[in-house]
Amino acid sequence: PEGIVPLEAYPPERKAKELKWIRVDGVLEYDRAGTAAAAAAAAELFSGNVTVMRRTKRGEGEFALSDWVRDMEFSAGEGAVAVKAVISAQEPTVNPELLAASLREHAPELAPDFARFSRVETYDADMKIFR
Repeated sequence: PEGIVPLEAYPPERKAKELKWIRVDGVLEYDRAGTAAAAAAAAELFSGNVTVMRRTKRGEGEFALSDWVRDMEFSAGEGAVAVKAVISAQEPTVNPELLAASLREHAPELAPDFARFSRVETYDADMKIFR
């Protein structure tokens, strides 16, 4: 499909239920200056307990995002902030877009004008690469 860039192909070795974590790389784009301050403020926000409203099959509710995100890093670039994080792949599933949504909800001044994320690697519960 358009936008999907395969990095590697291999026969499955394990059951999908063993998949637990996904490493994502993202870019938060800003039309304004000050990405160094935005990166520092976002890192500060995510160092604490962050919740976000999210929709599920049972309706909308508050979700403890901090419980399901680890190893989060922010770095400033020209007009953008790069994000690297490991997020829960299932039980619960965390959509990386929730990272940008939480900025919009808790710190509107940090809300990006555009956000995009790429899934880079998958892991099991022990953080071993999932194949």
